[in-house]
Amino acid sequence: MTTTNLQVQPTPTTLRAELEDLIVRDLLGPINGEEERIPGEERISEWYALGMLASRDTVGAGPERDNSAEGTGGEEESGDDEPEERTAAKMLLPSASGLSFAAAPGTEHVHVTASWGRYAKVEDEEKLDKDGKPSRWWQREPISGSFLLTLTEGPIGPFVPTTDYPDVVVRGVCVKRKYARYVSLFLVNEQEKPSVNGDSAWLFQAELVVDGVDGQAPFIGRKEALPGAGTTKEEEEGTLELLYRDSIEFATGHGVSVEATPSPAQPGRANRIKTVVVPRAEIPRTEAPTVRRQVGPSPARASAAVPAPGLPWAWRWRSPAPLGVTAWA
Repeated sequence: MTTTNLQVQPTPTTLRAELEDLIVRDLLGPINGEEERIPGEERISEWYALGMLASRDTVGAGPERDNSAEGTGGEEESGDDEPEERTAAKMLLPSASGLSFAAAPGTEHVHVTASWGRYAKVEDEEKLDKDGKPSRWWQREPISGSFLLTLTEGPIGPFVPTTDYPDVVVRGVCVKRKYARYVSLFLVNEQEKPSVNGDSAWLFQAELVVDGVDGQAPFIGRKEALPGAGTTKEEEEGTLELLYRDSIEFATGHGVSVEATPSPAQPGRANRIKTVVVPRAEIPRTEAPTVRRQVGPSPARASAAVPAPGLPWAWRWRSPAPLGVTAWA
């Protein structure tokens, strides 16, 4: 008697989810788990490409710029032996990211959680390098801290999510108006850059999460927070507004994207919002309308397939406008 191992073929949806997970972990991390190790000769700020907050006043090199004379119009030719004069443009690397949202007028408190990964150099005496010395690794440490935020008008913070890292703070501002309380929050890395192992003062896989207290859903959408705003629209904007009338914008990100969790018990409200470095969206499949070719002699069949005047010919994805405190004030 022989047995056959039947291997279940993964569905396209499963394959897509696995591919997405691999890409996100490769670009954002941690690719090898929450307490991963990365070889010590690498730089974590180059190992990953997304979701990093540099230490304070960290300067990086941007794209190269040409310092040669401008306006020559290509008339002057330089010899092949003359090197091009190029220097890297210096710029400050981002050390903060955050979000803005609107809370219902009666909201007094929200729960804020900040999390990130910290990488520190460690030695492994059980694994020796080629010189017989203990190998060096970057060891990841998951960090997380939370606090209860009272929504009083004016500046917010600085609040320290965890006392182990007092120079990583949450700052922001709250503005009270008739229809809502408009809040902006930022996770800020105020750590000084160390003389060695500079990446140990960076925040990797940084995330800021804001929840309602006691299961409440305090976050409201733009239309409820700003009634009557932007009533004058072009014809195309009005069409898009109608198509996406059920899509609610609960928050907007600053230097990062955002994701909201709608409340199943309170339509039009959300009970959680958070920053997301790699946003995701499920876009329904659509087919462009076409005019069917006439098959029989009856002209009614062909004319019935032609869209009526004024109907949209294509559905297009709408990018929501920024939701900033300056527009709320």
